[in-house]
Amino acid sequence: MSINRFVCMYFHFRYAQIFSDFVTKAGIFLIWLIAILISTLQFLPDCECFVWIDNFNYEWYINECGLILGLYGDFALSVAGICLVALLDFLTYLKVRKYNSLQHRNSVGSTNDASSKSNIRFFYQSAAQGLAAVLEIITYFYVSPTFNNKWMRFFCSAFLFLAVNLVDAVIVTMFNKEIRNVIWKTKAIPSVMPQQTVSDIQGTVDGQS
Repeated sequence: MSINRFVCMYFHFRYAQIFSDFVTKAGIFLIWLIAILISTLQFLPDCECFVWIDNFNYEWYINECGLILGLYGDFALSVAGICLVALLDFLTYLKVRKYNSLQHRNSVGSTNDASSKSNIRFFYQSAAQGLAAVLEIITYFYVSPTFNNKWMRFFCSAFLFLAVNLVDAVIVTMFNKEIRNVIWKTKAIPSVMPQQTVSDIQGTVDGQS
């Protein structure tokens, strides 16, 4: 999605060419191929990821395969992906701000202000999601090994590894009023039409007849 937004803002005349059906399908295939490759390697006896009972932590065997999967396949790949998304979102945010500034000079209105606020809010949402993911990775790989207590290591590794998905959902809900309205049903459609509306409709029908 970050690549899609970036290309749309910076290369909008070539968007259809860059995101053609072939390129889109090839990108999806490549992502699935990497995920399947990393997952399949963990079924090998020397490459599997296991739960260490002494500290309830997910770990790899200390060998070449464990180093490749743990350090490069998991840690480095995750950090690179998050940094790439953060960079593209930041550049897209700058372009959107510039575009909104030009639009605001030509026509001042509530629509442009609302669009600008929505884009800024979306940037903050992406930044918060990326920050949560980075903190989880740092805690998992660097903070948890510093504890000797197995419950603290469990909390800083496996627990936060799963909890970051909940945090991601909370962040999306916080930055999107529409989702909050659906959850709390604050804008439900009234079952009974207001009397004033009924009268207005009746008056319109009588006038036409």
